[in-house]
Amino acid sequence: TKVREGVSVGVTGKYHIGHGILVGRDLGSQATADPLAIDVDLPLLLPLEGAGIGDGGSGIGLDVGARIERGVWTFAATARNLVNTFSWDVDALGYRPGTALFNDTSSEVDFDERSSAEAPAVLTEVVEGATIGPEVALGATWQGIERVKLTANLQQRFGEGLAFGPAFSAGVGAEYALAPWLPVRAHAVAISGGVQVGGGASLNLGPVGLTSAFGIRRGDDIDQVLGAFSFTLGIR
Repeated sequence: TKVREGVSVGVTGKYHIGHGILVGRDLGSQATADPLAIDVDLPLLLPLEGAGIGDGGSGIGLDVGARIERGVWTFAATARNLVNTFSWDVDALGYRPGTALFNDTSSEVDFDERSSAEAPAVLTEVVEGATIGPEVALGATWQGIERVKLTANLQQRFGEGLAFGPAFSAGVGAEYALAPWLPVRAHAVAISGGVQVGGGASLNLGPVGLTSAFGIRRGDDIDQVLGAFSFTLGIR
């Protein structure tokens, strides 16, 4: 909604559905050579057999944001999941002990479904903690030179829970239009425990748009190559 010239605010409401979650923990599986034996202890929590799509959990969320335009500058701020009630329904999950014992004289396996009330606390605590926490994003764009766009952004997620990307990121990016229909981009970002660099390009031919992007993440326990491609078709 436009508040006044150059200032806009927005609110987004959303409804989350949890289709399914699988949690497992190794509680001491081991193997021995003399005597030969394999002892598996891997309890699991997963959707009940025959459960319907969307039975795993649900909740509502609320995002708010604002944008200010001042000449060649544009500033934006967003608070995502300012309110979010999503949680998994532990009662909609089934517990499977996941135990097995094999030796040279016998074998025994227990993978039968039971009530989640019988599951070890180490599993139910993970499910109960898999919520969606709030995050704040700030950004700025400068377009003081023809065909050039410079951007900067900062993002921070708070609390534990479901993780969609790094908890923290701060970066800069640049876009240069080789032609009005062919912008190319590059970025560098500091993220939680590492860095990310990448780039991309778009091809805009009337109502048809093609966009590709790639990135490389490196750091503590991070070694990823990212890629994305999109096709859009707009008809007026």
